Amino acid sequence: MWKIIYRSLAYIFLIPGILYLLINRKTRGSLLPRIFPKISHPFKNEILWIHAASLGEALIGKNLAEFLGRKKKFSFVFTTNTPYARDLIMRTFPHPVETYYTPIDVDLVLRSFIKNLNLRALILIETEIWPNMIWEVKRKGVPVIVVNGRISDRTFPLYKKFSFFMREVLSCLDFVLAQSETHLERFAQLGAEKAKIDVIPNIKYLANLTEKFHVIEKDRAITFGSIRYNEKNALIDVILELKGKFPDFTFFVAPRELSMVEELDKNLRDRFSVRRYSILKEEGWNLKGLDIVLVDTFGDLHEIYGRSLVAFVGGSLAPYGGHNIIEPLFFGTPVLFGPYVENFKDLSRDVLSSGCGIMVRNEKELITQIERLISDDHLRSKMALSGKKLIEEKREEIEKKLEILLKLMEKR
Repeated sequence: MWKIIYRSLAYIFLIPGILYLLINRKTRGSLLPRIFPKISHPFKNEILWIHAASLGEALIGKNLAEFLGRKKKFSFVFTTNTPYARDLIMRTFPHPVETYYTPIDVDLVLRSFIKNLNLRALILIETEIWPNMIWEVKRKGVPVIVVNGRISDRTFPLYKKFSFFMREVLSCLDFVLAQSETHLERFAQLGAEKAKIDVIPNIKYLANLTEKFHVIEKDRAITFGSIRYNEKNALIDVILELKGKFPDFTFFVAPRELSMVEELDKNLRDRFSVRRYSILKEEGWNLKGLDIVLVDTFGDLHEIYGRSLVAFVGGSLAPYGGHNIIEPLFFGTPVLFGPYVENFKDLSRDVLSSGCGIMVRNEKELITQIERLISDDHLRSKMALSGKKLIEEKREEIEKKLEILLKLMEKR
C-alpha cells in the first residue's frame, strides 16, 4: 500500500520538483539529464551502479569501486547529485566509468535508466535512500546494498515518525554495512533485517591517497581545510596570532565552498601577502615570502595536507557536523578538529583513542595546540606513526568485510 501511495505522490510532486530544479541556479543544468537519463554506450562487463550524493560520498564510492575493481572485472556507473562529485569521479577514477546525474525518483524514469543495464548490484553510499530507485532495482532481481551506512542524529527521529513507510523500503535491502553499532541499531529499528546488517570501519580508511600524491618533505606550512562560513572569522584571528609567533610559516586556507574565496581574499589581503593556489600551481611551488595561500581549486587539498606540518579540518568549530578528519593522517600530518563532529563520531573516536589527532573546543585551544605541535618534532613524529598504524589496521578490517559484498553478488 505504501509503495502505491509513494509512487502516486512522486507524480503529484513531479511538477513542483521540476520548477525547483529550474529556479535553482545550481541544479538548472541537470534538469533534463535527471528526467531523461540516457546510458551513453553499452558495457562489456557486469555493472556495479554506485549512487553517491555529493563530494564526500563520491570519494567513498571511488575508494570502494577501486577495491572491488581489483577483485573482479566490473564496469562502473556512478550517479551523483552535484557537478563537483561527477568531475571528481571522471578525473580521478582509474578505470573506464560512466557518471550521471541522479535520475528523479519516479518509477518510469528509473525503469528507463536501468532497462538496458546488466546490473550486478546497486550500492548506496551512506544514507542515500530513494524508494523508487530501490524498488525498481529489486524488481529486476538485483541486490541492493548500503555501504558506510549511517542515519544521523538529526534524521533518525524524523525517520522513526515514518517507520511504517521506512520498513517498506529498508526491508528490501539485501545487506547494510553500517559505520557503527549505533547506526546498525538505527537501520534495524527502521525496518532493515538485523541478520543482514554488519558493522564496518568507515570506508574513508580505504583511500589510496599516498599512492596518488607522492609527497616529499614537509614545508613550514599549516593548513586549515574544509573551512565553513561561520568559522572564517575565528580562523582569521587564529592566523593573525600564529603569524605573529611564527612569521616564516605559510598558512593554507581551503574553504569548503569556493564562493568564500573572494570574501576571504578581501579580509586577508590588507594584512598579509596572499596568493591563490591556482596561481601557485602555475608558477611552481615556492612559498618564500607568502603568508597566506587561498585554495581556490578542487582536488588539491590532499597534496597540501601532505606538505603541511599540521592540519586543522573545519566544519567542526561551528555546528556543521564536521568533515573527513583522517585525510591528513595518510600523509603523516597530525590533525586537529573542533567539537562539532557528530557526522564523524566513529572517525573522531578512532583518531583520539589512537593519539594521532587532537580535539579543540575553541580558537584559543586551537592556537595553543598548533603552537605545541610546531614546537615539538618528536610529538609530531609520534602522532604520524599512530595515524599510519590506525589506517593500516582499519584497512585490513574493511577488506575482510568487503568480501561479504563479493560473495553476495556472486549468489545472484
